[in-house]
Amino acid sequence: MLPAFGSSCLCEWKTADKPKRSIDRLYDYPLQLVAYCGAVNQYYQEYGIKLEHALLVVAIQGLRLKSFGLSQRG
Repeated sequence: MLPAFGSSCLCEWKTADKPKRSIDRLYDYPLQLVAYCGAVNQYYQEYGIKLEHALLVVAIQGLRLKSFGLSQRG
């Protein structure tokens, strides 16, 4: 977890061979990240931890990192 979006944020790092220009091209990675957030929220609820944001960062050799932010919708 890291501080981002003004609160705690779960960050997942992935590698790829080709640029991912949109979140639609990330296959099931966003779903996996949401599942991680749900598990953290459930496991650590007695400590008052509630993740509402996640960051998916894709690394491609020789290119800049591409990040995709995910937030819980109210």
